[in-house]
Amino acid sequence: MTKVASVALRSGFEVDYLRHAEVSPIAPLDTDYSMSDRASPLGKNALVFGRCLHAPFWQIEQTPECWRRDVAFADFDPTAVPKNDAARFYQYWRERLFGDAPLRTTKDGFVYVPLQDQLTTPVPPQMSTQLDMLNACLAAEPERPIIAALNPNITYADQDLTALNKMDAQNDRLTVRIGAMKELLRTCDYVVTQNSAVAFNALFFGKPSILFSKADFHHVTLGAAPGDVAAFRKIARHKPEWARYVWWFWQRHAINLGRKDVEDKIAVRLRRFGWPIK
Repeated sequence: MTKVASVALRSGFEVDYLRHAEVSPIAPLDTDYSMSDRASPLGKNALVFGRCLHAPFWQIEQTPECWRRDVAFADFDPTAVPKNDAARFYQYWRERLFGDAPLRTTKDGFVYVPLQDQLTTPVPPQMSTQLDMLNACLAAEPERPIIAALNPNITYADQDLTALNKMDAQNDRLTVRIGAMKELLRTCDYVVTQNSAVAFNALFFGKPSILFSKADFHHVTLGAAPGDVAAFRKIARHKPEWARYVWWFWQRHAINLGRKDVEDKIAVRLRRFGWPIK
């Protein structure tokens, strides 16, 4: 926020800070330019800022919906990414985020399904529920066990947990766990999720992913839906260029607060959305 404010002040803006509770959901803000860390506030030229999966990487966008961000519509060309730079960058962040776990990966013959919020209700842009996704995974993967992991930071609705536990009791190959992301990424064969950030983390473990929803990091994943599970037949051969993609996603399409040019990058993003930034 201080970096954004510095860029704005240099261009003649005045900067005010408001808590979300201070912004009326009905009356527009008394400004043509505003930013929020959750959802677009009311008013013209409103933008959203948020962490890009891991600090110190951030994004400035017009929408909080990840599948509508600029990077989601960009074309990933691995040949345009410097191989050696990407390898160093990837190795550094792999170790910083996960220690030596990605160097000790195995394939223990199971599918890791990290669950997000609202298990029994479709959440845009997906039209199916997460339990529909689990059913599709069980049908498309007839041999491997499925480990579905609840997010320890989410408080799930009672009816969702009841439905999940019922499915667990009816399927011998389904196991429900809580958390344990790093260990499950280290030992799984592949990941299936709607659009959980766990699928991005899987890149650091060299594990491919199938998404049942749209995401900003879809370029190196396979897509599926309850009525279209062809991706499960391709997943064993799916080996994208993990290092080059991580470099492209964070260096080309995110703002790195650790870099000296961070304010220049912020200025470029603000001008991208029509702000009068010098």
